[in-house]
Amino acid sequence: MTQIHSIAVALCVSVCATLACSSPHPDLRQLGTVTGITDPHSVMWAHEHLLFVADTDNEEQRRDTLLVYLLDDLSLLRKIGGPGQFRIQPAHSIELFLQPDRFVVNSSGRVSTYSYDFALLSEFEHEGNTYFFEPFGDKLVAREIHYESDIGYYRLNLYDSELNMIREMCRKEFEGKAFSGDFSKKVYGDRLYVAGRTDDFLIEVFDQDGFIARRIEYDHDRVEVTERHRNEHMNNLLSRPGWERYFSSRAEMEEYYRGRIIFPDRHPAIRMIQVHDDRIYVLTNAQRGETREMWILDLQGALLEKKMVPFRMRTTTLWHPFTVHQGHLYQLLPNEVTGGWELVRTKIH
Repeated sequence: MTQIHSIAVALCVSVCATLACSSPHPDLRQLGTVTGITDPHSVMWAHEHLLFVADTDNEEQRRDTLLVYLLDDLSLLRKIGGPGQFRIQPAHSIELFLQPDRFVVNSSGRVSTYSYDFALLSEFEHEGNTYFFEPFGDKLVAREIHYESDIGYYRLNLYDSELNMIREMCRKEFEGKAFSGDFSKKVYGDRLYVAGRTDDFLIEVFDQDGFIARRIEYDHDRVEVTERHRNEHMNNLLSRPGWERYFSSRAEMEEYYRGRIIFPDRHPAIRMIQVHDDRIYVLTNAQRGETREMWILDLQGALLEKKMVPFRMRTTTLWHPFTVHQGHLYQLLPNEVTGGWELVRTKIH
């Protein structure tokens, strides 16, 4: 009996060391170790039985390799990319868009489309301040960094297949505003869902001609920006790789950021949206311990459920990689004992 008790205690300690948890959530399941990862990107993706992880080259701090695993047993199925395939610049990361029959990888100035047999179907390069081209019907939607009267904006634009801009769909000012970030967006079916990450709980839904088809709005209590949030945000900015391209010294970089960053009193209402299985999953900035608030809406915007889900953060402002897939939240967490990475799954509904 003593031996069995010792084994049970050892297993409990191992799991808690892996997840750094005070008490396990009843819906959380540890799936196993994901091998071959050094420093994964903040978001991962899942499609059918596949799990995609963007991994970082620690030598040059470049996210340049896409690792593909089987969800069933977490075996490594394929490595895609690297400096020879994806055009990666320091401090830039790849962005992936999954479609029913293909997936699209955006890197620095290059867009590569693959089948799920990992054959390269097409590829094109582009210049300028436009990023993250995502197929939207027979068109493309992408983000552009745009300046008017010395004011910087993120613009979300619609393009034809020749990359000619058709129209601007929405914009947001970004210069110096902490925590607002880029748009959170997702093409799903014949609609584009966009959260501007503003003060309002607002999701705009666009049709394939780039016009608003619906607005989804709710009242929501926003989370206060604390001194810890402000300090961590500055530390994240000052620790970015590739700063040597823009500043002559770290002191110059710190002076630049500290003189320009504007901190709001409260965080945006929405942190991120994902759309899967005819549901809109909305992650807010509300946290309680190691759980985070998630709203689940139908495609028309009706609230189906609101709950706190287990969710590990790297810091108060940065998260470990996660994705929503088939009613579950998957998250990739560091094992603080082995130095590896573990995949956990939580049932959402």
